[in-house]
Amino acid sequence: VCSEDVLLCREQNQQEEEGRVAVAVRHYLSAAILTQVRPMFSKHQKPYDDATSPTKRFRANAADLFLKGDVSAARMSSLFADAAVAGAQHVSDVARTHRGGHAHRDLMRKLRKRLWPKLYYAEVRTWNRRLQAQETVCVPVILPHELIPVIAGRSDLDALCSRDRLSPAAQAHLGKSLAQMGPGPAVLGLGLWIDGTPCNWDRSESVESIAYSFPGLAAKTSTLRLPFSVVMQKHCMKHDTLDDLLRVFVWSMKCLGLGIYPARRHDGTCFGRDEEHRNRKAGQPMPVRALLLEVRADWKCLKDVFRLPGWQEKSGCCWKCTADHETRRDCSSTAPWRHERRSHWDMLQRWIETGVTPNPILGCPYFSLSLFVLDWLHIMDLGVACDFMGNFFKLLLKHKPGHSQAARVQALFRDVVDYYERQGVENKLDTLTLSMLSKDGGPPKLRAKAAEARGLVSFCREQADRHLSEEDPVEQAAKQAAMHLEAVYFCLHEAAYDHEVMKEHSRKFCLLLASLEETAEAPNWRLKPKAHLMQEMCEMTEGNPTLHWTYRDEDFGGTMAAMARVRGGRASARVVALNVLTKFQARHSVPGIR
Repeated sequence: VCSEDVLLCREQNQQEEEGRVAVAVRHYLSAAILTQVRPMFSKHQKPYDDATSPTKRFRANAADLFLKGDVSAARMSSLFADAAVAGAQHVSDVARTHRGGHAHRDLMRKLRKRLWPKLYYAEVRTWNRRLQAQETVCVPVILPHELIPVIAGRSDLDALCSRDRLSPAAQAHLGKSLAQMGPGPAVLGLGLWIDGTPCNWDRSESVESIAYSFPGLAAKTSTLRLPFSVVMQKHCMKHDTLDDLLRVFVWSMKCLGLGIYPARRHDGTCFGRDEEHRNRKAGQPMPVRALLLEVRADWKCLKDVFRLPGWQEKSGCCWKCTADHETRRDCSSTAPWRHERRSHWDMLQRWIETGVTPNPILGCPYFSLSLFVLDWLHIMDLGVACDFMGNFFKLLLKHKPGHSQAARVQALFRDVVDYYERQGVENKLDTLTLSMLSKDGGPPKLRAKAAEARGLVSFCREQADRHLSEEDPVEQAAKQAAMHLEAVYFCLHEAAYDHEVMKEHSRKFCLLLASLEETAEAPNWRLKPKAHLMQEMCEMTEGNPTLHWTYRDEDFGGTMAAMARVRGGRASARVVALNVLTKFQARHSVPGIR
């Protein structure tokens, strides 16, 4: 355990001892601030503003139940009809939908907000589970190059094109791209997010959401998320389905990059009879241009969708450097991977040599693999932090009272509850069991949600100071690791962010994990591949990770999953996407940024 780097850590820790209490308090304040932010169009959002007239709130509340899938269209039409008879106001138009035979269609027509562009239908290869065969389906999408000009017309362009919250890498990429684009309308930056979200009670099915955001927007407007399309995971064919959807997205981004409406469809064919409104705009200039500046996803999506390396690949598990399964374990400041970096062209050459077809996203104007950002939620909260806490809590159990492991876990949870009450933590574990620390004989890992894990970081440091001994080398290393992990989390606070401080504590934390893995007295500790991504994110990437983490995206994914539930009929890829997008347009007005 006592390598040279670890000895250096011990000397510096003596100077940091006095500030631990202040760090804990500040960290809690930081976590409290970060968890209070709710994304616009959240599933927690009320269906009306506080300024809405009381006579209009019934319509908004009742419509929201239907649009979230809690009530069928037939039942909601009947409810509106009964409300009209009882004298409710502002429901006469929707009450008439009860008379026809197409309640769902008629309700959607009445509830859909104005100004939303018409849906665009693209042929997408999907999997038909019933026929066990490939099927080409026309899936609807909301085209960015049709929606963003509408948003621009309702916004202050300076506010819409704000760069206040762009990461340093995104700002550098935008500046470089602007130098090559030439004169034209203002340019705003977009962020793309793709992930799956469970959409039924037993989590056996999930919906893949493709959404985009405006990462440069400041304050509350930074939570804005807009859907491109959705597709059920059971309808996805490996590469083909999402590739087809992303080809449409790339075509739309090319139009936004030029700032001109297209004269043909994404596949080069002419617009159809029902697309005359698109023919009329062909060749006309847009009031604003846009470039893709960020792509956010978890590691599984980066591998399965975008073909980036996975953690098991022998030729290298990282697309940013040359680290492989062995060299990633070198966490020191002199590790070779710190200087052996991979460029955009290195990855292209690797794909060519291995026969891999690159994802269509590379066709976006001025796109570079550097735009794939590392996500704190999956790497840290659900990855490194949970791995550490599983081992750390198991180490703590021998210091807890009880005649069995289960009894000691209960004693540990009582300490957790006491910590929650003292610190006022909002995101809490409901319980703690032995199976939540390790499962099926695998390495220890805390089974918790991201916010729940983040709320226990300072608890680990507190318990380490109280129970772990400086005389035992394993306990001493775990104690120091808990302190460094807390310091890394503390740096997330906007006022406290310091890249050099985060870099130093991240390196020391990983060094301690590596030394624990090599110690015979600590056989369960593992330095997993996500620890390397932690170092890439905290040490090799400038800028606060909160600028591009996916907490708001994940919440938006929950909103999409809630609307993806189909109450009856055949849930084809077309039907699910149509339901989600039309319900979204009915729940929300086209936003304006001021």
